[in-house]
Amino acid sequence: DYKQNIIDLLVTLVDSGYVKAADYQSYYPGIYIDAKVAWKKQQAKEEKMMEASNKKIMENEGEDMEDDYVSGGNSYELNDYAVLLMPFYDSNKNVKLYFTKLLQSRDELVRMNAAVLLLRNKKEVPDSILQNLAANDQQRGLLFYKLEKAGRLDKFPAAYKNQLDLARSYMVMQNGSAKMDSVVFLKKTTASLKGKTGTLYFFKYRVKKTDD
Repeated sequence: DYKQNIIDLLVTLVDSGYVKAADYQSYYPGIYIDAKVAWKKQQAKEEKMMEASNKKIMENEGEDMEDDYVSGGNSYELNDYAVLLMPFYDSNKNVKLYFTKLLQSRDELVRMNAAVLLLRNKKEVPDSILQNLAANDQQRGLLFYKLEKAGRLDKFPAAYKNQLDLARSYMVMQNGSAKMDSVVFLKKTTASLKGKTGTLYFFKYRVKKTDD
C-alpha cells in the first residue's frame, strides 16, 4: 500500500545525492525487476500505437496522416526507475542496456528524460538523439529547460539555440497539439513592460490542413 510513497522518497534522496548505491544495494534486484516490468508496459503501449497508426495509414492510403502518439503517463514511472538504477550504471551491464532501450523509445519524453539524466551524471549520449529532440517543435523548449536545469546547456544543439526557434517551440507546446500542419514566422518586434524590454515573436499556424 505504501510502496509508491517509499519509491518516491527514495528517488528524491538518490537524485539529490543523499543516498548512495551502497545504501540500497540489497534492494537492487527488486528495483531492476520492477524497472523491466515498467519498460515492458511501455513497449506494449508503443507497439499498440504503432499498429493503430499502420492500420490508419492502410485505411487512408495516399493521405497525409497525423502521428497519434502522445507522450506521458508511464514515462514518469520509467524515469523514477532510471534515477534509482543510475548509481549502478558503471558497474552493471544490465543497467547500461536498460538505458540504451530508453534512448531508443518511440516516446520523446522517455528519450529526453533518459538523455538528460545520463548527461547530468556525466555519461555519454549520442548527438543524434539530442538533434532529433531539438528538431521537434513540440520538444525543443522542454529539452532546453531540462538541460538548463541540469547545468548541461553545452549539449543543446547549436543549430536550434536561438530565440526564434525557442519561441516557436514554446508557442507550439502551449497549443497542446501532438502535431501541427504548418507554422509560419511573421515578424518580431521590441516591446516594453514595467520598465523591462524584450522581443515579441509573431507566428501564424494551423493544426490541420482543413483549418484556417
